[in-house]
Parts: sequence; C-alpha cells; structure tokens
Amino acid sequence: MKIPLVFLFGLFVTFTYSQREVKEFYLNRNLKQDGLQMQFKILDEDKHGVWFYNKEKFYFWYKAQHVLSTQGESSGLLLHGEFESFYGNKQLCNKGEFHKGLKSGEWIYWREDGTIRRTEDWRNGNLKKVASHDSSGLVVESTIYKLRKKIHTCQDTVEVIKGNKVKRSVYQDNKLVKVETFKNDVLHGKQKFFENGKLVTTRKFVEGEEKIKIEKKDSEETIETSKKEKLKDHPEKQSFFKKLFNKKESTGEENE
Repeated sequence: MKIPLVFLFGLFVTFTYSQREVKEFYLNRNLKQDGLQMQFKILDEDKHGVWFYNKEKFYFWYKAQHVLSTQGESSGLLLHGEFESFYGNKQLCNKGEFHKGLKSGEWIYWREDGTIRRTEDWRNGNLKKVASHDSSGLVVESTIYKLRKKIHTCQDTVEVIKGNKVKRSVYQDNKLVKVETFKNDVLHGKQKFFENGKLVTTRKFVEGEEKIKIEKKDSEETIETSKKEKLKDHPEKQSFFKKLFNKKESTGEENE
C-alpha cells in the first residue's frame, strides 16, 4: 500500500514542530529568588556560546536554581531570550531580553504599584541610556553613555562628563543661566553667565582660583605711579632729572 506524499510531509512537519516545542519547553526556567518570581530562557547547549569574554561586561547565567551575574566570565548556562520577574503580588518587577548572557535592547523596571520607575537601553551588554521616572511616568533624571563621555540631565541641569572634566549648563524657565566648567572637581576655565539667554559676564578660573584681568589703562597708571614713587625714594635722581629739564628750557630760550 502506498502512503500519500502529502501525509508523509504532514507527519514530518508535525514531528518537527513537536520536537521544537519540547526543546523550547526544556529551555524555559522558572524559579523564586530574592523574593521575586523569575521566568526566563537559557541558551541551547547545542548552540555556540561565548568564545571570548569581555572583562568589562557582566554576564548573567543560571546554575543550581540560581541566576548569577559575573563580570567577564560565567560558570553555568547563559541566559538567552526573554526575561521577566514578578513581585509577590504578581505585579511585574522588570522585563527585558538577554543575548548570550548579556542584556540587550530595552529593559523596564516597575514599582510594586505598577508604575514605571526606571528604563534602560542596552546594546550587546553596554548600557547606552538610563532614565528614572516619577510616579506619573515622567522622566526626572537621565544619563546617555557615549564612547568617551556621558551626558547627565537632572531637572534644569545638564552635565557633559569626559574623564576628569565636566561642563555644566544650568537653565531656568528653559533659558540658559550659566555654564560652568570643572577639572578634578574644581572650577577650571571660562565660567559664563547669561541673562535672558544672552552672555553678560565671563570669569576665568585656573584649578579653583579666579584670575582677575587687569585693564591696560589701570596698568599704565600703576607703572607711572611706581616711577614717581621711585623718584621720591631717590631724591638725587629727582634733582638730576629736574636739572636736565631746566637745562632744556634754558637752551630753548637762548635759541629764541
């Protein structure tokens, strides 16, 4: 008796789908840890894991009914796929995704009342952006991480941080009020002050000490005063210049 080809194909698809379903079920994990109920997936042992661990990144892995996080290494089954955790009242605590043990994409964290308290953006284990939210969901503080600097915003203040240098811009009613620059946590460089968005004053600091600029006119007057004081201290020089001046006057009268 001949078995129809369509029937064999259907049997093969059903078997393959069932096998995949069994494997998906096998990769799922469910456990209670630190007062939270966790649901997540692990990386298939048949798939390629991590050849070289990045010593600066944190890897999440599963072993002996525990989820652990280790910088630059792992010693268990790497988390891979969707991750969710729940409070005791069944409310979501956090939700995100892992890729071979590293956080990836958007992660959201909730309070027990269901309001968002924090959001994160991850790319291959690197945190790119984090924001804190108030109970109404509005962002009250955020940090953007770039290659060699980070931009931190809190209410009306924006800080650009690069190594030991900080540039702080302060706003009031959406208008720039001042721009401060720091080096090693002390004022360093030009400090700018604004009114109605226009620059009105600039002050210069070097390693925390203000450098006051002396105007040229004041400088010349200071030099002239210094000369007069020196002549007072040396009367013989004063008489010499006086005689020289008188001699020039008398010579001028004779020529006339």
